[in-house]
Amino acid sequence: MLLRLLTLGTVGLLLISQAQPVWASSSSLIAQADESAVPEETQDSAIDDDAKSDSVAPDSVAPDSATPNPESQQPLDEVDQLILDGLRQYESLNLPEARTTLEQALAAARTNENLPQESFALTMLGVITINQGEYETATDYSQQAITALETVNDPESAVVALNVLGRSAQLQGNLPDAINYSQNALQLAENIEFDTGKLDALHVLATTYAAIGQYPLAFNAAQLAIPLAQSEQNGRILLSSLNVASSSLLDLEEYETALAVAQDALTVATELESDRGRALALSNQGVAYYRLSNLEKAIELENEALKVAQDAGVLDVQFTALYVLALAHYDQEDVDTAIDFYQRRLTLSRESESVGAELQSLLWLGSAYLDSGRYTDAIASFDELSTLSETRKQPAFQRWSQSGLGFANVQLQDYPTAQSHFEQALDIAKSINDRVGEFESLNLLAQVHQAQNNAEQAEEYATQAAAIQAEVQAEVDAQAESSTANEE
Repeated sequence: MLLRLLTLGTVGLLLISQAQPVWASSSSLIAQADESAVPEETQDSAIDDDAKSDSVAPDSVAPDSATPNPESQQPLDEVDQLILDGLRQYESLNLPEARTTLEQALAAARTNENLPQESFALTMLGVITINQGEYETATDYSQQAITALETVNDPESAVVALNVLGRSAQLQGNLPDAINYSQNALQLAENIEFDTGKLDALHVLATTYAAIGQYPLAFNAAQLAIPLAQSEQNGRILLSSLNVASSSLLDLEEYETALAVAQDALTVATELESDRGRALALSNQGVAYYRLSNLEKAIELENEALKVAQDAGVLDVQFTALYVLALAHYDQEDVDTAIDFYQRRLTLSRESESVGAELQSLLWLGSAYLDSGRYTDAIASFDELSTLSETRKQPAFQRWSQSGLGFANVQLQDYPTAQSHFEQALDIAKSINDRVGEFESLNLLAQVHQAQNNAEQAEEYATQAAAIQAEVQAEVDAQAESSTANEE
């Protein structure tokens, strides 16, 4: 039967943005169902709002129901034809019609109690609905496909369904499930030597690990994905993997290597005409040059990245570029220009309602005001930070705001007010078990009491700070000894 040859491994999997579905070599795949296709993956971008799902899967036939009348059944070859029609419609970018056709195929397969056809239609519907942005529906179809595939010998389709589940979970912000599904897909794909399925799984793992700051794991996944993407001629995953690798290397302080990888990413992004990819590659180069103390080159590249990101509406790159530009100008002792970039970053964060970026920008802006001697402006910035961090329940930023207010008031020689802020910072640090913050606050309280000629209280705070420092050092030494013992 045709369907047993036309597996999802034959057709390949494409997880792309909902606007541009593209099959790789799908025409030849439909004509020659026993050949393998090269899938393409999505660009490394997230969709802000989750699509709402509709219940589109037909009801299954009850186990104890009577066998349908043969006259009402659809011949198997007609079901195969429906599936092929659906694939052709998908290839033509006509997702609504492809979905309708494959829903008809699913209903007919269930009427005929044909699990191979049913599992294939379910898996394809998962692929189609994730491309339509209906992530909950895609999850439902793919979970049904996994269940159906338990009694069908089609491991490649199982890999595809798991990859849809992983990508759908990622796009809905359920990153632990995204990792779990993708790890399962990767293991199965490796067992059956299914490179396209392996590539899709590695891509989701690399981008998910990067999103949660697990850069060593992100780098490992990206390293594995890069040669696969090259051999599969999958430019989009290659670009995404290069950018993930470059970002991860920056976090791992491998700046020279990160720069080289980012330059490769820029070449691929230019060939693919990917503005997002170009912006990120340019920005990663700028960060690398900044870390290598080449400030002029960092400024040049971040300005270019900022322009591309603004034109393409890529927010995360805009935030990074504005931050690095502020740092670079600050290191050139051009504090006023640095403040201007922080202010632009703050405005952007408020316009885009990006609370995390707003918290960061207020902190950095207040610190820059302090360094430039604009203490009244610093107090205003830290006051805003204190209010926002309290509203958003961000204790670390609350502590930093109180410390900043304390510093500003010390400069204004308002020591009682400064003392009050440092005491609040100490209380917050204790409440979140922030030993570093506790040590810093105790030291600052010792200094402010010394400035007020309260020698006894200054000595008490200094003694507490020294005790915490000794405890932390002892913990560090113990960890180092344990690590050495494990290596031996």
